[in-house]
Amino acid sequence: MMLYKSIHLQPLEKGLFLLVILLHIILALSVHLSPDEAHYALYATHLDWSYYDHPPMVGWLQWFFLQWSQTDLVMRLAPMISWTMGLYLSIVLYHRLRNDLVLRGENKTSDLPQQHHRVGSVLVLWVTSPLLNLLGFALVPDCLLLPLVSAIMLLTWEMTHKDGMPELQQWVGLGILLGLSGLSKYTAVLLACSAAFVLLYAHGLKLLKEKGCWLAFIIAILLITPIIYWNFKHEWSSFVYQFGHASGSQSWQVRKSILYLLVLMLAFGPLLFVAFIFKLGKIQKNNHESIGQETSKKFTIEKKSDALSVSMFTLAYGLPTALLLIFLAGRGSTLPHWMAPAYVALIPLGALGLDQWQERKPKIWLSILSFQVFCLFGLLGLIFSGGFGDEKGQAAISLAGEKPTSSKPNPFADLIGWDQAAKRAIELANQNRVNTLAVMNWTLASRVAWYARPMPVKVIQSHHDQFDLWFGTIKPHEDVILLDWSLMTYDPPVSGPEFESCHLLEQMPIFRMGRQIAHFNFLQCTNWQSN
Repeated sequence: MMLYKSIHLQPLEKGLFLLVILLHIILALSVHLSPDEAHYALYATHLDWSYYDHPPMVGWLQWFFLQWSQTDLVMRLAPMISWTMGLYLSIVLYHRLRNDLVLRGENKTSDLPQQHHRVGSVLVLWVTSPLLNLLGFALVPDCLLLPLVSAIMLLTWEMTHKDGMPELQQWVGLGILLGLSGLSKYTAVLLACSAAFVLLYAHGLKLLKEKGCWLAFIIAILLITPIIYWNFKHEWSSFVYQFGHASGSQSWQVRKSILYLLVLMLAFGPLLFVAFIFKLGKIQKNNHESIGQETSKKFTIEKKSDALSVSMFTLAYGLPTALLLIFLAGRGSTLPHWMAPAYVALIPLGALGLDQWQERKPKIWLSILSFQVFCLFGLLGLIFSGGFGDEKGQAAISLAGEKPTSSKPNPFADLIGWDQAAKRAIELANQNRVNTLAVMNWTLASRVAWYARPMPVKVIQSHHDQFDLWFGTIKPHEDVILLDWSLMTYDPPVSGPEFESCHLLEQMPIFRMGRQIAHFNFLQCTNWQSN
């Protein structure tokens, strides 16, 4: 795979890149691990071939960093590295596609990249996207796909735009990249389908006669055998869970898909969406204008390049994931960050449109860019400050299960105070001779289990998840210290075949910038009644 040595960031671009990296580090030091981050950090402390809810790569990487340190910052090095690699490969891919358009004579914009004051469009789309910046320091499986998507696109572009069939080393590289993607997230199967489509489109069915093609397939399958082995040993529970999670539990409604699109525009920023539409419109216009015109020898390119255009190639990687997630959103079963790999796949084409749009519609471009930057800093400010609002009056001292009318949702409070709560829970457990911590719902378990490790944390409302595999379920007559968080509170588990009794030990308020944003209730629950 050819990487262009002529690609150099201008001083302003370097400064912006370093500023964003510094911002990621500051945020990584300012807030504790989110539920997902703590969950994947726990993967590293329970190393396995795979896991109930995701493939193993996130856990394997975190295990490597865990050997250095157990601090939150070190647990965030993996997404920082992935984000940086993803940005670099995205810039390389953009230049490769742009060079192809120059050969076609379709890129008629002024020589913007040679202007020293210019900030590259790819860099703008990466560093001003709110959600993409979150993935720059908060690890989820999608983070690992950010560089892998662009790497696969670069490699398959080279494999489809050269004389003859792809070389053996290219097939080996493709097999490794697809295998690593499969170890990162199950949706990588869509990447494999996209790669197969562009290769078959360019080379035809004769590609299937190539030994390298089947070698790539074998390498990819061998790399994901840990996932298959783990699922075989656990009754295929991960596959069943993912299928059920993706299909959703609600009836499909078009308004939910539309709402998901609107959320995506705010989460990733509207700049790419508008630039992408602009670029597609220009491509269509150029295609109509070029009918019947002859191309000079200077701009002659290979036949396979004509068959597989820049737009078709990019859409082949971006659209399948995007359309699937938008459809599944109609059943209420998708999250915004799942779209990140598709977003990254579409960035090079969107950047080409942004180049033209920036030159021809500078005022509109600047207005939308300003709005996107405002959304970015607004989001980061809320994360750093612990969100909006505070707990006052009865809301500040509410007991487990109480939801005062003055209480207001604050999702950003979810990032503050869990290390303090876990430490205090351990102290209370030792004082009361209890060996187990507990929470009501699995979404509360990861932070407590991470910051209280190695003490077991059990989920009372259990539904056979990863925590059951790690810590087991509550045993008959077992006592626990129950942590109840005021912003996601539950009635004490004493009705029916649950605990014989639960009594409050103490409360712990959580402060951020002088405001109480949440509090924990610590209960001692005794004598579990259920078998």
